[in-house]
Amino acid sequence: MKNKTTVRIFALALFAALLLSFSACGAANETSAPAGMKLATARGADFRLYIPTSWNSNTAYGISGGYYSLSSQSDDLSDQSTVTMVKYDIDGELGAALPKSNENGERCTYFFEHKLRPLLDIHAKGGVKLLEGHGSAALLGDKNAWQYHYSTTISSETLKFWQVVAEGENCFYVLTFTATEALYEMLKEDVLNIALSVKYGIPYEPTEPAKPIDPNAGAPEGMKLASNDEVAYCFYVPTDWRIDTSERIFSAYAPDGNGVVSVIPYVPNGSLSVVEYFKQMEAQMKNTAGDEAYKVTAKQINDFDFAGGKALKCEYTWRVGDVTYHYFHLIVAYKSTFYNFTYAADSQEAYNDNMEDVKAMIKAFTFR
Repeated sequence: MKNKTTVRIFALALFAALLLSFSACGAANETSAPAGMKLATARGADFRLYIPTSWNSNTAYGISGGYYSLSSQSDDLSDQSTVTMVKYDIDGELGAALPKSNENGERCTYFFEHKLRPLLDIHAKGGVKLLEGHGSAALLGDKNAWQYHYSTTISSETLKFWQVVAEGENCFYVLTFTATEALYEMLKEDVLNIALSVKYGIPYEPTEPAKPIDPNAGAPEGMKLASNDEVAYCFYVPTDWRIDTSERIFSAYAPDGNGVVSVIPYVPNGSLSVVEYFKQMEAQMKNTAGDEAYKVTAKQINDFDFAGGKALKCEYTWRVGDVTYHYFHLIVAYKSTFYNFTYAADSQEAYNDNMEDVKAMIKAFTFR
């Protein structure tokens, strides 16, 4: 059976990242962070990830993690480093293929080579270079783990990676550190402390929602509000779509779990037009995944009627690994900000099945 978190982790999280490029005894909680560190754990994770207080936490897309930026005001990933931690369940097929022993990291290495490395190979330009310490023992919290060091060129930038893989109960935990060469050297001690500070426990439940939404707010018939007064728009979705209030961005998931709609703002620098902005995004998608992985499937329209104004509309596919995601993307300028209304689905069938709901969302969307 397909993992229903696929759309959330890839279609939404990767797209949002693209926008920026322009069994322990007790459960840990927010007050138990080690000295000089803070919580960077997403809702539902059965571990606690802590990062230095000088870093920025980022759990907006349902993934535990954070980043360090040389400039606190910069949205350019070229001066940032990122750390994420993800739990991967071992399904029947993977369980049958894994080596029986993990004495010398055989099971962790199999998972790295067959599940993590293939995704990297798709995006790497000019191959992957293995670095010192690749394939050696490490610790991830109090669990024995194996570490993998390598570098490659992605989107014309040479990046270094450090991944630490530990096996849990019918799962693997993966900590990933990604940075430019200079920042990698500068921050590697920080990341070592991040890895050693991981704790395991019951699923994390924040005491307060990341974005409270009034469930009794007025809405068109058959719909509900999926935004709040913190933003300049009203985003409505069908009542059977799911809203995750633990994520800071405003988004909703289709009842079958195979589609997601999000609204993400972007403040342009200078006199950038909507068309120029989208061209930059297209170039980034092609650089990241390759020309063949990004394909426009419908003629781009630059004067699509949306929210009382004119928007750029484009439909395209973007292949990530062995999954091709289908996108319906609107960009509208409103009061010096670009708003990205994006629908993504993990198959053509799911894309078509949810389109009537998406059209209803577009019709109901308004600015304040």
